[in-house]
Amino acid sequence: QAYLRFFQVIQDHDPDWVILGLPLENMERNLNVFRPLANPATRIPFSKPRFYLQNDTLMVHNVPCISATEMLKKMANDGIVRRFEGAMTNYRSDFWDNAYLVRLGRSVHWHFAHRDDLYQPESEGFRITLHILQQLNSTCRESGIGFSFVELPTRFDLRYDKWLATPPYAALADTIHHKIDYIRTIHEFRLEDQTIDAYFMQTHYNRTGNQRIANAIINHLEAQLQ
Repeated sequence: QAYLRFFQVIQDHDPDWVILGLPLENMERNLNVFRPLANPATRIPFSKPRFYLQNDTLMVHNVPCISATEMLKKMANDGIVRRFEGAMTNYRSDFWDNAYLVRLGRSVHWHFAHRDDLYQPESEGFRITLHILQQLNSTCRESGIGFSFVELPTRFDLRYDKWLATPPYAALADTIHHKIDYIRTIHEFRLEDQTIDAYFMQTHYNRTGNQRIANAIINHLEAQLQ
C-alpha cells in the first residue's frame, strides 16, 4: 500500500531523499488480501492490494480493491483469490479460533517455527518485499532522489538480538544491503543497559524508541552527505 501510495505522494512533493522504514516481520502482510483473516481482532474490514511475482516481474492483484462482503464470497468460491492469501491466513471461523489459549498457542508456534521460514531469503514474502524496494529505489534514482531503507526491529527482534547477538533477520538485511542503501538501527538499542520494554508503547515505538531510530537515520545521512 505504501508502494502504491508513493507514486501519488511523490507528485505532490519534491523530496531530496525518501526513507522507507519497515519491521521485516511485516513483510508477510504483503501476502494477505483480507486483513481480518490474518488478524481476526482487527477492526478494519477491508481488502487490500496483493503483489505477486510472475516470471520475476512484480504484478498486483485486487486493484481496485473489492468490498469486504464481495471478498468473503470470492474466497468461498474463487480459488484464484484464495491462493493470494499467505501462511498466516486461516479460513475457519468457529468458536475455537477465538479462544484465548488457541490464539496464544498459534502466536508462540508462529514466533518459533514459522518465523524461521519467513526470514529465509527465498520466502515469497521477502522476494516480493525486495522487488518493491528495488523498484522504489530505481524510481527515486532515476528522478535524482536519494532512497534508503531503514530497519525497524520489533520487541522480538531485540530480544533475539540480546540472546544471540544478532537479529533474526540478519541474512535478509545483508541481502538488502547489497542492493539498496540500508540504514541499520539495531546498534542504537545496544547503547546502554536499558530494558527492551522501555522502547515500546504496546507494539509500537514510544518516544525513546523513535529517538533511537531517528539517531540512526541522522548519523547515516550525515555520513552519506559528507
